[in-house]
Amino acid sequence: NLSTTVWAFATAGVSQPELFRKIGYHIAGLDSLDSFKPQDFSNIVWAYATARESHPELFNKIGDHVARLGSLGSFNPQELSITVWAYATARVFHSRLFEKLTTEAVAKKDHFESQHIANFLWACATVGHTDERLFAAFAPLVGSKLDECSEQELANISWAYSVANAPNLDLFNVGHVSALASNEKEFSAEGLAQLHQWQLWQQELESGIELPQSLQAKCRNAFMSQCFSESKLQNDVVGELRAAGLDLEEEVLLGSGYRIDALVKVGDGRKVAVEVDGPSHFIDRRPAGRAILKHRQVATLDRIEVVSVPYWEWDVPVRTVGPAQEPKHGRGLALPAVLFLSPVRAHLLHPVEHAWFRVGTAELFASLLTFSRSSDSSLEYVHAVVGVPVAVGPLPNVAGVDVRPLST
Repeated sequence: NLSTTVWAFATAGVSQPELFRKIGYHIAGLDSLDSFKPQDFSNIVWAYATARESHPELFNKIGDHVARLGSLGSFNPQELSITVWAYATARVFHSRLFEKLTTEAVAKKDHFESQHIANFLWACATVGHTDERLFAAFAPLVGSKLDECSEQELANISWAYSVANAPNLDLFNVGHVSALASNEKEFSAEGLAQLHQWQLWQQELESGIELPQSLQAKCRNAFMSQCFSESKLQNDVVGELRAAGLDLEEEVLLGSGYRIDALVKVGDGRKVAVEVDGPSHFIDRRPAGRAILKHRQVATLDRIEVVSVPYWEWDVPVRTVGPAQEPKHGRGLALPAVLFLSPVRAHLLHPVEHAWFRVGTAELFASLLTFSRSSDSSLEYVHAVVGVPVAVGPLPNVAGVDVRPLST
């Protein structure tokens, strides 16, 4: 039995990447998965997630099959929660599968144990699937099972609701705070960091609900002590921002406890947080729960606009000016961020792989108000960034500047 085989190796902690690869491709290549039972599916995806063996084809095959089933009546709560947990842990988002599993989980919620609840909610929040039905339906059940929850389950549930931004006065009350406080000495560093974000969420809501001061202090310290490191991508983006003449600070610690990659001071007195979001901040190029929560809380609590530079936008090659006209990675691909930093807006078009597409309405940083370059030299900089000449046309009726490619 293939599911038993991979489950056994994953449980034993024995690394067998070639075996997992072959079994994965075998299952993915089958014409039908009708012979597999719900336990088989949950065991297989759990094994791959636990063994950290990536196999998108396998996960897509199983996801497509389960999503097409007319009914998930044969799936029990454990199988539902394990399956969704495995997809989140493996960093695979299958929208139709998550919708199907969520609908079934809501229907069977009264049969869920505390571990099933925590795993299901954590998984959905992790991939950014914050279905209002799910979080609303499980709130009363969570409230009735607080004394059954472990400290990890309490932290995961609190964090998941924070990501979903799903306030529930019947759940997050004195009883919930009491359950957290009674486990103060049991929480891991990760759990304490999650609870700091939950406490920040209560500040967002202005709920007045607070953890005991001793626990608040532990949570904040754990959150601020999380490891961080500068990546080459971050250094490249910051370098481009500096090259554009922007006034910025790197690795800034905010009042909320969040640390941001760069804080840019804009000419009109605003401050903008530039976050260089690498692969760990996304799941299938969708913002992961951790990124959603950070961006929202920095904007709400620290009152700083957040601009994200996704890693794949930076990695797209663009043309440079000069005799060689060779593609170059990075130069100017902070555009989704830096174009936001000036008070004057513009429409910008630029070529990628010989196709034109509209980046959208963004704030032009080039010759306008942000730094001391003449209009001509600033347009030359944009020319270098975009790869084609640009010109500033007449001011339109709306506040902004019309920037368009010149004919070549």
